[in-house]
Amino acid sequence: MGSVAIYIAAFVFTAVFTGLAAHYYNLRKGIRQGEAVIGSNDEMRSDVSMNDVPKLAEKERRAALAKYVLFFALALFPLFFLTAVRYDVGTDYFYTYVPNFYRILHGERVYTEYGFYLFNKFIQLFTDDAQWLFVITGFLFAFFFLRTVVRCSVDPVLSVLALFCTTIYFWSLNNVRQSIAVVLVFAAFPHLLKRHALRYLIYVFAASLFHITAFGMIVPYIVANLKYVRRYFFFAAIAVVILLPFICYASVYMIQLTKYGYYITDPRYNNGVFANREAVISFLIAGFAFVVLRRRFGCDRYAYIVTAFQFMGFLMAAATFYLGLQEMLLRLMRYFQIFEVLLVPYCINAIRKFSLRRFLASSYVIAIGEYAVSVIAVGAHEVIPYKWIFGR
Repeated sequence: MGSVAIYIAAFVFTAVFTGLAAHYYNLRKGIRQGEAVIGSNDEMRSDVSMNDVPKLAEKERRAALAKYVLFFALALFPLFFLTAVRYDVGTDYFYTYVPNFYRILHGERVYTEYGFYLFNKFIQLFTDDAQWLFVITGFLFAFFFLRTVVRCSVDPVLSVLALFCTTIYFWSLNNVRQSIAVVLVFAAFPHLLKRHALRYLIYVFAASLFHITAFGMIVPYIVANLKYVRRYFFFAAIAVVILLPFICYASVYMIQLTKYGYYITDPRYNNGVFANREAVISFLIAGFAFVVLRRRFGCDRYAYIVTAFQFMGFLMAAATFYLGLQEMLLRLMRYFQIFEVLLVPYCINAIRKFSLRRFLASSYVIAIGEYAVSVIAVGAHEVIPYKWIFGR
């Protein structure tokens, strides 16, 4: 457990400094703490008012900016440091990324995503040490995640703790390439809210240069802007659940036509394992969000989108009951699951009673966090850090 304590300490420090960074970011922008102005101009949250926010003088704005930058850097450092200095952490460390880095260095082309191939080539302009691949990707993941949380979360501290609970950070230590794609799609969230289609598509395109599956996030953008789906979300969700077996079996034929067809034919991946816990957890959170936020769907794009994405994540986990492709479907689930770090604080913040909000936040961190610790403690994906110091 000593190894897990390193992660816990890093997340606690990051959560505290992220909260301070968000405070000074909001202060500089003239927004009340925890009530960032989000959504399109005609659909802002009804509880946000800037009339009672004092305007800062230019000198005070510069001071607030300096403090924001300082605390943002302090928040970024723990997660970045753990990611950057790791050695042989993640099953793909020596299995994929290090050997492929040196194969590229010797002139081979090993990635179909040309962006990630050029990313390796760019690093090799300055160094032939593969560790720098993890240094730079670690910085990118931490930067884009925290930047989005500071600007979009109603409770940045809880959002950082939710990153721990969802195990997405630990998954990113192994699936380095796709984790960059996931966090870039996450960073496009403000443009999704404001219907900035071109800007959103630029982020998705950039993400697809690291992992081609990011192109699939064009579909959720369309769903988020279909008024009838939004209006009848509950009935649409029931219909999709009923049709899920047929959708899954039809998807098999489509997958076989792509480069990921080996997931269907290889028994290592098509092993009939079900994502039981992921399906249950995502269903419970989606159901809780629907109960709490359903009345906001008509006028609050934020509430609708993060709830819809959580439901789509549940569908990915539930699909394993029909396909048994746990490895593939849970990877796709991450594109939606990362939005849980915004959804959970938003749901809790929507509850009026302060004591109930604190109870629910604590319960989430303890209950779901226990699941995260159990996953790490048993060495899933070999993400235990510094095991040469603490052992297993």
